[in-house]
Amino acid sequence: MKKLIPVLLLCTFAVSAARSSSVPSAVSPPVELRTRVDTVSYLLGSLYVRFNFTELEFFRETLDLEVFLAGISDGVYGTVMDLVYDEDELDDFLNAKYEAYRAAREAVLQAQISERMAAEGFFPLGNGMFYMIEREGTGPQATSLDQLVLFHLIEYDEDGDEQSDTRWYDGPEEATVEEMLDFFGYDFEKLLTEGALFRIRKRYYDSWYDYEDDYYEDSSSVRFDEAQFEILRIGEPQ
Repeated sequence: MKKLIPVLLLCTFAVSAARSSSVPSAVSPPVELRTRVDTVSYLLGSLYVRFNFTELEFFRETLDLEVFLAGISDGVYGTVMDLVYDEDELDDFLNAKYEAYRAAREAVLQAQISERMAAEGFFPLGNGMFYMIEREGTGPQATSLDQLVLFHLIEYDEDGDEQSDTRWYDGPEEATVEEMLDFFGYDFEKLLTEGALFRIRKRYYDSWYDYEDDYYEDSSSVRFDEAQFEILRIGEPQ
């Protein structure tokens, strides 16, 4: 349903203030803060933006900032224009712009991650994972989904600290080839050779935020969960 809503309500398209993006240097010369009122006025304006708009780059690229600031000024002076618009249509417009912005950022980030992994000796495995062969297997390869795989597993957290090691605790793990492929993806099968030793890395997402809300400035700040597999035995097909 169409409503008469002031332009200033565009500011309600804001996300949580839990995180804030870095702000580049202002294009115009910095304002001179001569009095306490100047300082408070500047702080209120800058903090309002930083606490309500965490994705500042997105808003700089999407909005006409001159018009946006004019809307804020009109709101302060009580001269806001009443515009007829559909709230759902506005949300759809902003969401479409935001998804395109996020997709472009993610594509750049994924390219950076691939370059970083390649430099460290890891290769793409699919499903956002990477692998590194530390020792080639010389025994039988997995050929059937019902084959039982016996393996040692060492798991590391996103900070590189060891979390578990079946060589010292609980003994080797067992899983069928199908179970392993269901978890790691079908490209994982090429690694299942008796005697092989390899590592798997998967991008780590902070548990405080949803998958879609985890932001990184560049690949250097991305962390990974990591596991080392040693394939001890590939069982006979059932």
